[in-house]
Amino acid sequence: MKLGFEILKPVKIELIAISIFFLFAGNLSMAQDFSITQIEQEGTRLSIFYNISDPDKSTSYTVKLYSSKDNYENPLINVSGDVGLEVKPGENKKIVLDFEQEFGDNFEAKLDFQIRGSVYKPFIKLSTSYKKMRRGKSYSFVWTGGREDETINIELIKGNKIVSKISSINNTKRYNLTLPSDSKTGSNYQLRMFNSSDENRMVYTNEFSIKPRISLLAKTLPIIAAGAIAIIISQPAKSDRLPDPIKPGSN
Repeated sequence: MKLGFEILKPVKIELIAISIFFLFAGNLSMAQDFSITQIEQEGTRLSIFYNISDPDKSTSYTVKLYSSKDNYENPLINVSGDVGLEVKPGENKKIVLDFEQEFGDNFEAKLDFQIRGSVYKPFIKLSTSYKKMRRGKSYSFVWTGGREDETINIELIKGNKIVSKISSINNTKRYNLTLPSDSKTGSNYQLRMFNSSDENRMVYTNEFSIKPRISLLAKTLPIIAAGAIAIIISQPAKSDRLPDPIKPGSN
């Protein structure tokens, strides 16, 4: 049986005069635990190390970092590491916050922070995935679950940055995506699907790469073939005629 509990731990970093408050809430059993192990600052980056103990290794968690700058209203976005959705239990987990990117170059203030966590339960379950997608082509995404009356927003992201807002649709449990022809090629792209009125109703596709509509090899093959034909045609024809015999005294 899983029981709920809440942990609030104040930690001070004297070097940058920030008080940090950690809040981890969720449906947890007596054998489960969340603990902060270490905090480090290097330049404009703050690293927070923590452990999640859970005998059920299949459990995933949602872990987010908030600040007092907006009264803990919105999760911070310039974070990396073991943060966001589907964080697995384990030791030496790390959240890295980039102050400069999050708050600006000249931001000076005393801030409090909170880590909030809960057991992750995806509001929809995707049944299709792709490892690579080509610009200008159509790809079908199918899923189950979700409320029939909710609106699902779809965004193309790379890392934690929004590349483009794809669409906002009713929960029809199917969407045909065509990547814009001007999408930049590269890897580590994902689709983020979410209900904007509830931040906990969010899922990500697996990471995929974006390729040109026509591969480089397909573009170069006609040129190579034309070159080969030109070379073949331009080769002089070999003659079967024997050379004339050398005449005496011709030297």
